[in-house]
Amino acid sequence: MGIIDSLGETSEKAADKGQHYLDTTKAYLRLKIFQQVCIIVGSMGKAMIVGGMAFIGFLFVAVALAIGLGNLFGSMVLGCLGVALIFFILGFIAFRFRNHIDTEIIKKMAPKFFEST
Repeated sequence: MGIIDSLGETSEKAADKGQHYLDTTKAYLRLKIFQQVCIIVGSMGKAMIVGGMAFIGFLFVAVALAIGLGNLFGSMVLGCLGVALIFFILGFIAFRFRNHIDTEIIKKMAPKFFEST
């Protein structure tokens, strides 16, 4: 009977250690997910604030450029069309380099998600 009791006790210890490992892993994963969510939310918040301010500044620059080109061409319509053409060119350039932009974003974000700690 001693061997069977010993095996039962050993298997109980193994089950307890396995359960402890699962609980610890679960807690670690919850903390890791929380960390990643905080990083994402923080990054999005910063991007929205900085992007919003940059957009407002860019809007003023676009209006000033339209007025300046309108004065240069002698027609506000031509000035606005010139600014629209510039925006279309910039949009086309961004579209052509979209894969490169995605690659750079992934390269910068990957270390935050796949760090070894």
